[in-house]
Amino acid sequence: MTFRNISVICEGTTESDFIKHLSRVYFVPKHICLKPIIMDGNVSIDRLVYFVHRANYPISTTFVDYYGIKGNHKESCEELEALLKEKVKKEHFIPYLQKHETEALWFSNIDVIGKVKNATVAQQKKLQTIITNYPNPENINNSRETAPSKRLMSIFSNYNKIIDGNSIAQNISIEEIKSKCPRFANWLSRIEQEVY
Repeated sequence: MTFRNISVICEGTTESDFIKHLSRVYFVPKHICLKPIIMDGNVSIDRLVYFVHRANYPISTTFVDYYGIKGNHKESCEELEALLKEKVKKEHFIPYLQKHETEALWFSNIDVIGKVKNATVAQQKKLQTIITNYPNPENINNSRETAPSKRLMSIFSNYNKIIDGNSIAQNISIEEIKSKCPRFANWLSRIEQEVY
């Protein structure tokens, strides 16, 4: 079976590293290879459209934080995805906005976070309190100050988005993330449907 390459427009290094990991452990066995393209911040709808139009492969998608998109958007995550789809003039484009940062996905398994950060009992309880207060990890957030990465930094003063994020991502199975994060799971399904 021929490999299909897919361009993934990413916000930054954390997202790009996760896309590479996702590609290696989940998609390559399905003969799909995700190729991240980093925007390096300054995310706006117009810049996303620009990057998608310049993507190398016929199939492309996005993986950026909804709250990180510049502008005072009143639209929901889904409405902005629909706007992206409308503006992008490519047949095989899958718009996807991560509702609240990539780090939200790490809360699919707080034991892994605790193990990577050598958490104390008190720190592990704080992680448990966070996950208990939300229906699923994708909903963890209620302001820019309480984004998932900010919560991790407040619990672990030495939290490093890239180093710790990579370690956490590599120790949580994609199937576990899918089981607890329905938007993310739906995105993976849409990618597979577009290829097959």
